Amino acid sequence: MPRSGCRDYGPACAVHAEQVAPTLATPHLVSLTPMLPAGWADAGVGTVLNDKTEPISAYYALRTYSLRSDDPDGVANHRDLYFGKERLGSGVFFLPPSGDYVVYASGAGKKKNFVHGAISGKKRSITPKPYAVPSRVAWDLTKSSVTVSFEQGAPITSALP
Repeated sequence: MPRSGCRDYGPACAVHAEQVAPTLATPHLVSLTPMLPAGWADAGVGTVLNDKTEPISAYYALRTYSLRSDDPDGVANHRDLYFGKERLGSGVFFLPPSGDYVVYASGAGKKKNFVHGAISGKKRSITPKPYAVPSRVAWDLTKSSVTVSFEQGAPITSALP
């Protein structure tokens, strides 16, 4: 069942297409500044300060967590996209209103982009050469395809897995 806006997705809203058009998805910012527990400054480097997983569709979830670090801010914030227990990536991602597919960048220097289907459990690479992060996605679920645009270079159209 499609949802109608970020308030329905909660703080983990990554995409909601109704802002622009039914087949066009745009990314939303996700707050990575969680409430830190009392005494966090005394925690050792690598200590998990916060860890929260929220569903963003019937199939996908967003895990946000903070670790005590030795950098000047003292906290490293992370965001990972999951399909069940499988970590898909930490980069930008786009969902259609149905929530049963996702286009995502693997993140963390891996320089790969994929489209993943929740029903099939399969993924297909949509990585341009030279590498670019997806900036816009147009879903055509009636034709079972997705067109991914990038900041630079030509868009890529792919069949959905």
